[in-house]
Amino acid sequence: MSKTIFNGDSNDNESVFYANARDDLNASAANKERQALKHFNHFLKTYCVQIGIQIIEAATIPYHGIPCKASKKAVFEFWDLMTGAFVTYMGNHAKIGCDPEAERIKRGTAAQYCLSVRGYFNNKFRNEDPIPILHNDKQWSKLMTKLRGKYCEANQASGKSAVEGNKSSTRKDREWLATGCIWDGTAETSEFWHLLNTTYHCSGRGSEVSLIKPKDIRAVEVNKCIHQYHILQAEVQRQKDQPLQNIVIYPHCDGILEDYYFSLIYLLVMTGCNKRGGSNQVVVETPGLSLAAVFRTGWANRRCDTLWEYISDSFVLSKQAGKALSKWTHRIGDTIYGGQPPAFDDIGGYHGDPSPPSFLQDSDAGKAVATALVDGNRSKLQQFSDVLFEDDTDRRWHPRVRELLVMTLLLRYDQFLAVLRRHPDAYISDSFKSYPRFDLDKSCNYTTIRNHLFVCRVERALEKAGVDKSIFNDWCKCARSAFIERNLIAIPDLSLYGGTNKRIMLDPRFFIDHMNSIASLAQSNHHVVQQLRRQLNDMQELMTHGLNLNHRLHVDQCTLLTSVRRMETHLLGNRPETVSPSPSSNVTPFTVSMKGFTNQKSMSDVFVSFFDEDYRAGFELDKKSEAWKEDMDAPEKKRYKNLFTKIKRAIKIALMHVDEFPLIPDDPSKYKEVLRRTATVAEERIRNSLDYGDKKISIYTLVNLPDIKDREKTLKLPDDTPEEMRKFFTKKYLKIITALCSENSQ
Repeated sequence: MSKTIFNGDSNDNESVFYANARDDLNASAANKERQALKHFNHFLKTYCVQIGIQIIEAATIPYHGIPCKASKKAVFEFWDLMTGAFVTYMGNHAKIGCDPEAERIKRGTAAQYCLSVRGYFNNKFRNEDPIPILHNDKQWSKLMTKLRGKYCEANQASGKSAVEGNKSSTRKDREWLATGCIWDGTAETSEFWHLLNTTYHCSGRGSEVSLIKPKDIRAVEVNKCIHQYHILQAEVQRQKDQPLQNIVIYPHCDGILEDYYFSLIYLLVMTGCNKRGGSNQVVVETPGLSLAAVFRTGWANRRCDTLWEYISDSFVLSKQAGKALSKWTHRIGDTIYGGQPPAFDDIGGYHGDPSPPSFLQDSDAGKAVATALVDGNRSKLQQFSDVLFEDDTDRRWHPRVRELLVMTLLLRYDQFLAVLRRHPDAYISDSFKSYPRFDLDKSCNYTTIRNHLFVCRVERALEKAGVDKSIFNDWCKCARSAFIERNLIAIPDLSLYGGTNKRIMLDPRFFIDHMNSIASLAQSNHHVVQQLRRQLNDMQELMTHGLNLNHRLHVDQCTLLTSVRRMETHLLGNRPETVSPSPSSNVTPFTVSMKGFTNQKSMSDVFVSFFDEDYRAGFELDKKSEAWKEDMDAPEKKRYKNLFTKIKRAIKIALMHVDEFPLIPDDPSKYKEVLRRTATVAEERIRNSLDYGDKKISIYTLVNLPDIKDREKTLKLPDDTPEEMRKFFTKKYLKIITALCSENSQ
């Protein structure tokens, strides 16, 4: 329902028409609903034939269905079947623009179209009983789940991903877009550039930030330590959950391309100040413009909230976030410094290059520009500001906002000209190159500068205000000097010498953050040293404790050893020592004894002669004699060595077959008798073990036994064998004997 109301304050012919808010949609929502109903009408062409009714459109479908249903149950069933069939159509058959040759629409678009159709019918039948399938969120959620399932099945069958990833823009992208807008120099691209910066600094959709009006932009006062200054604050109305957010915006640290302040004054100069709508709403809402499609529905913020959703209620956090977006990142503790814009009070004072340092030569000192005190011309500056905002007859732009924008123009003007000089088609006419002191890098005679609308309007404003170009250049220098001086602590890479203001001094607070870092590092190192000291003390205590334990254990072992020795002495007594045969004083050399040796000599005879004539001592005597070393040749030496080793091995085998070693008795004259008796016992036992019967056993018989090695391993010498003789028959000597025997056999 709508009615016409005549305004009593105006003429009777003028009337105001108030439309129903339910039927009045935003441009983006209306466009989406129009596209959704187009798909729904395309669906009805097939569905009506399917259920056997005449083809109709969405606008002509009555609440009670076609044909008219008598009961509510039948009505609800009609809408339930039709809605389910429409979801099936959107999931399996819907194409872009209802063109059967086009590609399939995306899943998100299909869901949005279904939601728009739902909203259309709910609004159309808002005075009737709610239709469950359209009004009940749970039932609608089940349909959307079915829709997603159909897309998933189709994507799995085709091997495509369900959602195409979105690649976010980079800073280079934004800078090149801004550069292109500046180079184009039209009102449309000025709105587009400011829309880029607004969406970036406000973290909003284009359809949201485009509605910001002059009354929504105001200057707020910031008191930081001893500083007091003003910055811009924009009021943004979010479209999803309708929160009203106040977002603080700072001048950009790095330059002109992403500076919200300069893009705003650039927009006002290019398009005028008398617009009552949003500053760049024309770009978003006008379908005829070429850039309208880019920001018609805003940025695609998929399943994520902006940082303003969480910190917009805190002015302190909002300022910190605004500084981060403007690239002010120098931090001292938890505070981010920088972001102070210049003001009208900064115009005037010293400007120009600082005086040369003392180390420069006189010839170089003459080249420096002398610093002079400049008249601020505050009245002319105010006139220049009024000319720029002369279209603002209703004073919708606050004086503080005007001041910030005009100072930003002075601050960034040279950077703006530098962007125009980089235009690929920029050139300078030959007539301007003939001027003296021509500087190509600072010349304002490029065609892209002289023919740019913004530059022309700024120069015309200067002319109207009666401001000379040299005064304007002085203002720009003062603005840059003031900006650097205000934000010196936040610009760590600033070169102090060669700046543009003699008053720029080194702020000691610049080193606070670095000193805090050094102090924190020293403190952490101190903690590490203390921890290492504690660990070293613990290790030293462990080592001392271990040494004490080892010393105590050593003392206990010594005490135990003393006790054992005492027990052996007093309880067991001394062990009787075995008497070894003392060698005879008259030792016969082995070579002499072998003169009476024959191959037919029995093992018993050799056994008796070995001990009685002491072959062992005789062989050692031979090896030390001069005859052995000088007169005897090598084959003869080898023959005696082989013979001695064979005799020694045979004697060892014989000793292994007796129970007692033939020791020298008290009466040495009976020693040979003892040897004979021992040899007889050994020979008898060897004969029995070898089954030799009455055969004679010689040393060669024993040495050449096949199992002699096994016998040497299994048998052993008598227990009372003297230690000296036991060493004589050790394994080392057996190896020598074995080697000699093998050589002899070969």
